[in-house]
Amino acid sequence: IGNGRGISPGLSDDFSKVGASHVIAISGFNMAIIAQVIMRLLGPISKRRKWVAAVIAISVVAVYTIFAGANAAVVRAAIMSSMLIIGEAFKRKTYVPASLAFVALLMSLQNPNVLWDISFQLSFFAVLGLALFVDPLSNGFNAMLERWFPRAVATHAGNFLSEPLIVTLAAQITTLPIIILYFGRLSVVSVLVNLLIVPVQADLLVVGAIATLLVFILPDVAQL
Repeated sequence: IGNGRGISPGLSDDFSKVGASHVIAISGFNMAIIAQVIMRLLGPISKRRKWVAAVIAISVVAVYTIFAGANAAVVRAAIMSSMLIIGEAFKRKTYVPASLAFVALLMSLQNPNVLWDISFQLSFFAVLGLALFVDPLSNGFNAMLERWFPRAVATHAGNFLSEPLIVTLAAQITTLPIIILYFGRLSVVSVLVNLLIVPVQADLLVVGAIATLLVFILPDVAQL
């Protein structure tokens, strides 16, 4: 739930220095994983009554948002995830730039100052970067691999590296100016660090959720 109270200021600063602060913060990535897990668990219901499954999934996202502190970035992620769930119920794809604009408008109507919130700005521009640059960067990266390596090797390498490498680069294109502006910091190792983090981030979130539920039954196992 993004609770960083147990993290020392020094360690938190280390996360920031290497460009890995997103690991200890709630983002759209976390929300998307939670929404997808809930929708899969509700698979039998969603096949017959998509709206029932969508309402349940959005309710879980709303509760999770409250537990996570409901700051501007978390609320933005929650609304975006809810729109993805609704789009799936309607059998429609979500156009991310339009969804982002809608979320920014909706949140600024409730609180105009949210547009100056640093966490909201970073969250907003990270998603915008993913929407605008992931596909072009992926296509260019895969084409480069195919020129340099045999097709089988290029395909395997592309599948393995595309998500951690391309997602990190796409998000950094739009967030780097904000990070430099507000924090005066540029990490030269963030791409390498995220190559190690992104492939296991979803698994860590799911394992953490299981441990949280398991603590009420088997606390020793949950601690492990």
